[in-house]
Amino acid sequence: MHLSHLKKEGKAKYALLVAVTIGAVIGFNLLFELLGVTNKSEAYTEVASQQYSAHFMVGILVFGFISPIAEELLFRGVIYGYLRRFMDIKLAIALSALIFGVYHMNYVQGVYGFLIGCLMAYAYEYFGEFKMAVFVHVASNVLAYCLSYTAIAVTGFVSWPVCVVFLVVAAASLGMLHKQKNIF
Repeated sequence: MHLSHLKKEGKAKYALLVAVTIGAVIGFNLLFELLGVTNKSEAYTEVASQQYSAHFMVGILVFGFISPIAEELLFRGVIYGYLRRFMDIKLAIALSALIFGVYHMNYVQGVYGFLIGCLMAYAYEYFGEFKMAVFVHVASNVLAYCLSYTAIAVTGFVSWPVCVVFLVVAAASLGMLHKQKNIF
């Protein structure tokens, strides 16, 4: 991808968004795994088994690209866009993310959907471009889908220190973005 049209400080902001996304996705997935919540939710287990029974490339296409684009059109394009006209940014972000979380119909994906939904709406608002919410969603789903086949299955990777490192990377990167441009 050629990014010469972006200003130097713009490239740094995109890099920070990538760091937030990777840190949050891996950190939250590890956190849920370490807390054992993924095994305690029958609804989540059923959904996950259906998703991961697909051929890997089909799963990446459907859950990594098609679903996120469709969901972003609805949740950030329509719902967040509507809410944003009538309420404070923070409330619009939280409410659209809550609706997104509930839409997933199980508490594991619901909590995760709420957290990542906040990030997607934040990215949309911060960069002022819908495609940034789509980018975060696609990147999140592709990364989470790939993790299910690789790193999460590696016992040494699923540890509190690794989880904390990824969550700190996400929080620090988000803090640096917010310091550069306070959207609230």
